[in-house]
Amino acid sequence: MSYVLCSDVNECDKLIDNCDDNAFCTDTFGSFYCDCKPGFLGNGVVCTNINECEAERDPCKGTGNCTDTEGSFSCTCGDGFMASSETAPLCKDINECASANGNCEQECVNTAGSFYCQCASGYVNTTGVGMGCTDINECSNHTLNECHPDGYCENEVPGYFCGCNPGYTGSGFNCTDINECEGNFTCPLNSLCKNLPGTYDCPDCMKGYRWDLNKTSCYDINECGEGIDTCPPNSVCNNTIGSFKCPRCMDGYDWTNSNQTACTDVNECAIGTHTCPENSVCNNTIGSFECPRCMDGFDWTDSNQTACADVDECAIGTHTCPENSVCNNTIGSFECPRCTDGYDWTDSNQTACADVDECVIGTHTCPLNSVCNNTIGSFNCPVCKDGYEWTDSNQTACRDVDECKLKTHTCPENSVCNNTIGSFECPVCKDGYDWTDSNQTACEDVDECRLKTHTCPENSVCNNTIGSFECPRCKDGYDWTDSNQTACADINECDKLLDNCDPKHGVCTNTDGGHVCSCIYGFTGEFNCTEIKPGQTGLEEQQKYLVDSAAVFRMYALEAERQSLEKQLENVLRQCALVARKPTRGKRAVLSGSPAAINRVQVDSLINNLGVAIRKLKANILSAKKACGLA
Repeated sequence: MSYVLCSDVNECDKLIDNCDDNAFCTDTFGSFYCDCKPGFLGNGVVCTNINECEAERDPCKGTGNCTDTEGSFSCTCGDGFMASSETAPLCKDINECASANGNCEQECVNTAGSFYCQCASGYVNTTGVGMGCTDINECSNHTLNECHPDGYCENEVPGYFCGCNPGYTGSGFNCTDINECEGNFTCPLNSLCKNLPGTYDCPDCMKGYRWDLNKTSCYDINECGEGIDTCPPNSVCNNTIGSFKCPRCMDGYDWTNSNQTACTDVNECAIGTHTCPENSVCNNTIGSFECPRCMDGFDWTDSNQTACADVDECAIGTHTCPENSVCNNTIGSFECPRCTDGYDWTDSNQTACADVDECVIGTHTCPLNSVCNNTIGSFNCPVCKDGYEWTDSNQTACRDVDECKLKTHTCPENSVCNNTIGSFECPVCKDGYDWTDSNQTACEDVDECRLKTHTCPENSVCNNTIGSFECPRCKDGYDWTDSNQTACADINECDKLLDNCDPKHGVCTNTDGGHVCSCIYGFTGEFNCTEIKPGQTGLEEQQKYLVDSAAVFRMYALEAERQSLEKQLENVLRQCALVARKPTRGKRAVLSGSPAAINRVQVDSLINNLGVAIRKLKANILSAKKACGLA
């Protein structure tokens, strides 16, 4: 058995198709099909020319003349249009204004296929063809401008300007009279001002005032002082600026009628003209009244009974609200309107509160330290607790607010503010301050010097300062022991020659913070010693206290040695070119009793003091010589 191989015949290439000459032939496997070319209409076997220039099609879009061709068309541009490669075969408008402004004098307006000339605003066309434009003087005739009748017109080239006349304000197109009486103009204070179109006048003073002699200012008439008021007898006349008033009857009187034509004695408590503090009890008395106490639910604010303040039963705990209910203070009483958050009334009589919601039993998911509010079937977390704030705008967590750092606390001035979790506390006053009362409402300076709580060295001076104290110096008769001023030591006025004893016959005895002076035997006095003559009473008095001559002679010898050593020290200091200045005298102190004389106890004390003084003088002489290179 044999087979014949068959292949597709391309009817289009072999021109054995039946397509119209104005159609395209497309070969297919075992056949072909025909499509009319653009510009033709038919089934491909028969194709007829399409007349694109028919009125309903108008492919030239009105910009040119359409000519039908076989399978196409052409557009011939009319006047004012031109062919363009961008819009072919259509025509585009020629903008005559783009070249030399269309030869127009002022403004050129392009139109489809043409153009025309016109004058600019403010000009008039004198030729009728947009040429020969002349400025319009709009101010020459009010019908040519829109300026307000109370304004003025100024011609401009082109156009015009409108302004308002003096005494008027506005844009010039709208002008309104300026009411000078409503502004700060030149009428005297308290005088009448009359507004006029574009100006004003000051015809007279206001009622209750009169002109001065020059009519330059108005002054108040004191109707009460001049006796020209019309207040009823026993009423009070009060002068006011520009008038007077009769506000009330004198104390103990009241108006007899609503017309306030006369005053009669009244019950101040009944008609409410008393001056008892608000919420106090008023008792009427003959010609007066008294305020013995505050009403129930109120109490005096001070011992002078000047005012009654509401008693906050909620704050002081004297209310009878059920436990876990809200107590709201009211004027003169209190109310228990609801249970606190997380609680609800147990019965309709509202006698007790019980927990009922998610916030109390802890099933909510509110952030730590936020407020949980129970709602019907749910709950919400609107805010952080007092003393906390949201960490972000999404309100996902609460953080502590440091009221002390932000200075939003209410601690008294000069007290210490300590931030606590969710709040703050004011535990103590700052150093140098203390609470003014047991309620710790204010801090005041502590006088450490008066209370002896200072740390000044003994025998130093303490001066109180705001919030502290200072120790500026030692007391008289004492001096600092070192440059750090840590202690005060007694000044030995006798050793340092700061005493004011008689330099020749006096004896100096140092005391704590001072010294005492006495005289040697045969002399009397305190700071100036005078010799006692034989037979004088003073000498006989001294003889009662005489000691043996050996002790006296030893005392004199030691005194002579001391004076000699003092002279040696002065000579050494002079050699060192040190000018010895006379020391300042110390605190004065004398032995009690008169006349001052030397007894046995004094002799023994003086001998000891002289021995100490001599040793110190010898040491000072040796130190001075070494310091000056004289040793």
